[in-house]
Amino acid sequence: GWHRDTRDQSGYPMSGFWGQAVVDRALGGTAGDIVFTRLDLEGRWYRRLEGRNVAAVRVHAGLTSEEAPFYERYYLGGPYSLRRYEEAEATPVGWGTRTLQVQSELRLPFGGQDAGGPRNTAVLFYDVGGIWLPGEAPVPADLEHAMGVGYRRRVRVLGVLRLDLSLPVT
Repeated sequence: GWHRDTRDQSGYPMSGFWGQAVVDRALGGTAGDIVFTRLDLEGRWYRRLEGRNVAAVRVHAGLTSEEAPFYERYYLGGPYSLRRYEEAEATPVGWGTRTLQVQSELRLPFGGQDAGGPRNTAVLFYDVGGIWLPGEAPVPADLEHAMGVGYRRRVRVLGVLRLDLSLPVT
């Protein structure tokens, strides 16, 4: 795999890039083992706007071979995928072997701040994503869209608590 991190800070990045490219190859050691290949590409870009406001974009593309077991395939839906849906709710039966997901956010911090960053952040987001089964050709018409608002509260020990309200975009 390959990894790159140029973010100015990890807790609340205001500028920079984080990315990785990973190729996994499962080679069966016995006659019953599964053999498959999986490729994942992910990039996150951060750009500081006026004040402490930040524009953030995450892109994830994945491809796995048809022989991959369901737990090595892709799903669509959930807070780190397409926020319009519950976890894996938009996933077809058999799970996908190809995915493309883009999440964009405008982060607007307010209230107090400490060394870890802002304690409260309002978020405006737009998500788009698609998932495809073996043999299906990805087409733009298959992409699902969602937009919404969110709230982040950074709490010691627990981390970040988040609440997102999302609407479908047709």
